[in-house]
Amino acid sequence: MRFRFIAAEKAVFPVRVLCRTLQVSRAGFYAWQARPPAPRARADERLGLEIAAIHAETRQRYGSPRIHAELGERGCRTGRKRVARLMRVRGLAARRRRRFRVTTQARTGSGGNLNPGVYETGASPDGRSPSFSRGRRTGPGIVPFYQRRRPTILGVVPLLGSPRRWFYRR
Repeated sequence: MRFRFIAAEKAVFPVRVLCRTLQVSRAGFYAWQARPPAPRARADERLGLEIAAIHAETRQRYGSPRIHAELGERGCRTGRKRVARLMRVRGLAARRRRRFRVTTQARTGSGGNLNPGVYETGASPDGRSPSFSRGRRTGPGIVPFYQRRRPTILGVVPLLGSPRRWFYRR
């Protein structure tokens, strides 16, 4: 860790000053710099290249579990967490699918009612009994759930000290 810091900062400060400040020997720093990468680091580099190739082949849709399975099919045995670490180091992540959103509204002649005549909200013509249509009770003040307007919050004001009761405006 100290040697990496010295390697990053040696363009700004002399190596002698950095080594003295971090209390390491200059010979140790230069030996570290000349040393070849460890076998595990070289294997990680090769595996990282293969992971990046699979990620590109799948149009960046595969995450670490699927890439791990794909590597297993190709004969490369490795752990899922190692694949996840190498993807994280390289900045590879699966692109998520976009959520489907409805962008159009049904156009009918009854003011936004999707099925006019089926869900009536007024009383029957005689004015005494609520109307019934297709087994659903409708009448004055009874509106099916999917036809109700969303309430707008006037203010987040709890009523009677209960945090679950809110004051809404229709």
